[in-house]
Amino acid sequence: MNNTESTVSHWDAYWQQGNLEYINKIVEEIGKTGSIESKKILEIGAGSGATSIKFAQLGAKVICLDYSTKAIQVIRKNLLASGVTVHCVLADANALPFRDGAIDICFHQGFLEHFREVKNLLQEQYRVLKQGGILCADVPQRYSLYSVKKHILMKMGKWFAGWETEFSIGGLRRVLTEYRFKIQWGYGRFHIRNLDRIQKRILGKTLLPKWLEKSYYAVVKKLENTPWGTHTAFSIGIIAKK
Repeated sequence: MNNTESTVSHWDAYWQQGNLEYINKIVEEIGKTGSIESKKILEIGAGSGATSIKFAQLGAKVICLDYSTKAIQVIRKNLLASGVTVHCVLADANALPFRDGAIDICFHQGFLEHFREVKNLLQEQYRVLKQGGILCADVPQRYSLYSVKKHILMKMGKWFAGWETEFSIGGLRRVLTEYRFKIQWGYGRFHIRNLDRIQKRILGKTLLPKWLEKSYYAVVKKLENTPWGTHTAFSIGIIAKK
C-alpha cells in the first residue's frame, strides 16, 4: 500500500503532461462574492494555471503558486497563448512569501487532500488574506465513485499522487472553522466534462447524441446547486471569509 504523502516528483511527472481546462464552477462561485476586477487573487497549488488564467482574463491581478518546477513551466507555456499576465511563484504553501493581508481572494483545488496535517497551510492562507478576504477550498467529496477508485488504486500502490484523503461537506466546514474562517456557503461540483472524456477513453470516439449530452449536463448543473450536490458530487467546495 502506498502511504507516501505527495512529493514534488509526483507533481513534476503529472504536470509534465500539461493541461488547460479551467474549472468554471470555481470561477462562478468566487464570482458570487462580488466583482473580481482588479482584485489580487492567489491560487495555491496552481498546477497548469488554467483557472488562474481565466480570472486574469476577467480582470483580476493573479498570482499562481506551486512547488513543482514543471507546473510553473506549464503555466508559463500556457500564458504565452492566453494574452494575459499572471505572476508565477515557486514556493512552499506552508510558508507563503507574502505579507499579512496582501491577498483579496485565495483559492485551491485538488490541493488540501494531499496533506495529513493542514494546520500550517490554513494558518498561512488566513494570514495573507485581508480582513473580509475570500477563501475557496475545493476538494474531493468523500462519498463518491472517485474516492472509491482512488482508495483501490492506493491499496495497489498505483495512485499517481501517493497518499490522499477526501472530505465530507461537514468535515470540510469543521476544518475551516477550526482555523477561524467564517463559512459562507458550500457547493457540489460534478466533473461534467467526464461524459465526453469517458467515451473517448473507452471507445476512442463520442457516440452519445448531442441532445442527450446536453440533457445530462443540464441535470447535473441543477443538482450541483441543491443540498444534494454537496453529498453526491465528485468534488465539493466551500466559500469562506476571513
